[in-house]
Amino acid sequence: MPPENELLFSVLRLLPKVYDMLRDPQRLNPLTIRTEEGSGGLGSDDVGKTSIYCDGLIECSVTSVSECLELISMAESHRVIRETHR
Repeated sequence: MPPENELLFSVLRLLPKVYDMLRDPQRLNPLTIRTEEGSGGLGSDDVGKTSIYCDGLIECSVTSVSECLELISMAESHRVIRETHR
């Protein structure tokens, strides 16, 4: 039987561009962030609210804290720290 609720986990990195830290560790495919105004569709309470989406960002279904920690560890291993140029 499927779970009553599903928890999805994503990690993105905001640099001058946005990257999926789980699927694109070499940062070759920048993602696009977009906003969408709520339309207040059937049963919706989002009228006038702005939602933010990151097209192409992977969502991993997780069922435990340990799975979340594994994904965080993977994303951290893909992280690169560089000097900021002014």
